[in-house]
Amino acid sequence: MKIVIVVLDAGLGGHTRTSVSVGKAMRSRGHEVHYLVGVASPTKVIEDAGFQFDRIAHGWSSGLIAKLQELKAAGRLDAVHTFSSLGLVEILKFASKSLTPWVYTRCGGPAVKEPLEVRIMSSLKLRFATCLSEENKLEILETAAAKPEDVIVVPARIDVDEIQELQSAEKASEFRTKYKIPADAPIFLRIARIGPAYRDSILDGVAVTEAMNKAGIPICFVHIGYADVTSIAEEIYAEVARVNSEAGKVIAVSAVDESTSAQKYLGMASVICGMGRSVFEGLAAGKPTFVVGKVGFAGVVSAETVDALAEFNFSGRNVGDGQARAETRKLLQAALTDAIQSEARQAELGAFALNYARTKLDVQVSAPVYEALYKTYRPEWMSSSSDLSKAGLFSFIKRGLRSMLSKSARAQISAKFNLRQGAK
Repeated sequence: MKIVIVVLDAGLGGHTRTSVSVGKAMRSRGHEVHYLVGVASPTKVIEDAGFQFDRIAHGWSSGLIAKLQELKAAGRLDAVHTFSSLGLVEILKFASKSLTPWVYTRCGGPAVKEPLEVRIMSSLKLRFATCLSEENKLEILETAAAKPEDVIVVPARIDVDEIQELQSAEKASEFRTKYKIPADAPIFLRIARIGPAYRDSILDGVAVTEAMNKAGIPICFVHIGYADVTSIAEEIYAEVARVNSEAGKVIAVSAVDESTSAQKYLGMASVICGMGRSVFEGLAAGKPTFVVGKVGFAGVVSAETVDALAEFNFSGRNVGDGQARAETRKLLQAALTDAIQSEARQAELGAFALNYARTKLDVQVSAPVYEALYKTYRPEWMSSSSDLSKAGLFSFIKRGLRSMLSKSARAQISAKFNLRQGAK
């Protein structure tokens, strides 16, 4: 198949990386993948993956439809997959007229919802969507005219084998040498861009690391991420410089130069702190992984906590309106001390992490689901007056899967993604 992936607001963030993971999975299964991105979008993640792309100029409304029509006429488009609501209205118009299968995947969650996206979604009678978590599903149902059975949760979005292959002792050694990190200091790793959503969790890592070193527990906090907001970056750099100066050695690092290849350094971590996609990457690396977001410390990913954390896309939003920063740091320090001081605890959490990543989050698990959707077109998806069967769109999806997959494969997908009518 020839699949066109649309990410008009592409960059280095999670939804772009998710789209690339899906694109690479499709390419590995023999499909052709082409990208459409906004005229000013950073495309390094897409280029590094070896994909060709076209840019759509701002106001891209007519430009997007024209490009899709051009690709369709040239025989280069069988299905469209968008990972943002930007351009979704135009995609639906194009798909309706050209009878082209389409998939809209909602990424992120309420805490990162943009006003423009709310306006776009509330204007749609959306009869079908996929999303990454139960929280995403509720957000779609709240902002668009969609039915619960027509919104499918498909959490898998990372290439576990690729992340495993990127880890190397050589890279870890090079990083320690470059940033003068003591050889015996366990590394507490946080990958996140420097912006309002991540400011507090980065500063929490610095503060907890300082407290642990003062308590005689050697550890180094390493943050890797590009500077999205200069004022916040300066605040973080100043705090890192302060704690290092007072400690008389390097106990904290904020590395901007490594941000485009951050996944290569997952292997050097003893413990990983994340929010959203950075959590999945920590799990895929087989490391003890903590969820710390803007609202506070949400927990350590384990067999006991994973369902509650997954429901909110591993964002930390399951803690409600948020904790006091002092409480967040107290909880984080206790969990970090427990993991750092016990090799058995590290091994237990790491083994669970890798198994969960392989069985629930690996994009190859979700690839057959997307393939079925790419081959399934129903004009009823765009029509509010269509007479759908009682089973709704879900029955169409099931029929698409049945036509492509073996009985055992269908059973595995149904079990993994809870694909049943009325699933929460």
